[in-house]
Amino acid sequence: MKIPKWAEILFNKVLDDYEMEKPELVWRRYHKRKYNLRPKENGEEQLFVKPKSMYSSGHCSWKSQKIVITAGASRKDQKLCLLHEIAHWMTPYQKHSSIFWDKAFELYRKYKIPMRYATIRESLYMRGAASAYRRNVRSIKK
Repeated sequence: MKIPKWAEILFNKVLDDYEMEKPELVWRRYHKRKYNLRPKENGEEQLFVKPKSMYSSGHCSWKSQKIVITAGASRKDQKLCLLHEIAHWMTPYQKHSSIFWDKAFELYRKYKIPMRYATIRESLYMRGAASAYRRNVRSIKK
């Protein structure tokens, strides 16, 4: 799938702003339909359609020099996911450490992800994200 123009612009801007080497960006569409078999009813298997997820997912690999985004339905979530993976790129081998989360929330704030959304979304994903958000908010108020 072709990378959306807004994502390409954001990707280049962030990495240029931080003077970082650019990995390859791969953009995939979330599979809209997944057919799964339900248990047999009256001796017949039934198929059902799984709707497209609102949420995006991603992967950052220093080894292959790639960031891969699987885009969900929500543009806001796609943007958050892209910035999350860029934060991984900027903090190599940190996984989801406090160093990573501080960088992620710095990017969310700087590139205008609603902080309430980022906090809720990332807190669902990792508990350390909530601590990073609190550290980040305190640094703004100083």
